[in-house]
Amino acid sequence: MQHGCLIDQTLVGEWLGQYSFLVKMFLPDLVIGLKGCSDCRSIYSLVLHECAHASHYTKVGNAYWDPLAEYMLRSFISTGSMSYGNPQDEGSGYVAVAEMWAYSVQNALMERRYGGGTAAYGYSYWFHPQVLTWLDERGITRFKVFKALDAEVTDRETLRERIIYYYPEYKSLINQAFSRYE
Repeated sequence: MQHGCLIDQTLVGEWLGQYSFLVKMFLPDLVIGLKGCSDCRSIYSLVLHECAHASHYTKVGNAYWDPLAEYMLRSFISTGSMSYGNPQDEGSGYVAVAEMWAYSVQNALMERRYGGGTAAYGYSYWFHPQVLTWLDERGITRFKVFKALDAEVTDRETLRERIIYYYPEYKSLINQAFSRYE
């Protein structure tokens, strides 16, 4: 937020006027709400998720993050909860890519830290972060996927295509993963 996500947009910027720079100066780079976190493990899990988002943001910047944040706000306003919206909604592709990445990193690092079987955070959501977990288990690691997370990757299909672009030798495996979790 301190980097101007949402604040530099026309509507919000106009509303804040000359005070935009002051608001940005006092905003954090990362917000982690701990509601529902009752122990170290749950806090750690949430921090991993939000830091994964931060890593994605460092690659794509505000031009990508603003539509994502707008979509999340519209979804919140229409549903009254912090949901991920509907896959048919305009802009939902941003959520799909961002949350697939964040949940897959969260799961991988929770598994590494705590063991005990595969972590399955986010697996019930429509964007299916298990696609990236499945790929990771077969050699297309999160580090390889991160290379594909550029600003043009605004939906699941483009993510699939971009991973294939970088790793054409895995095309069959990548297609299998994405079709497996449609």
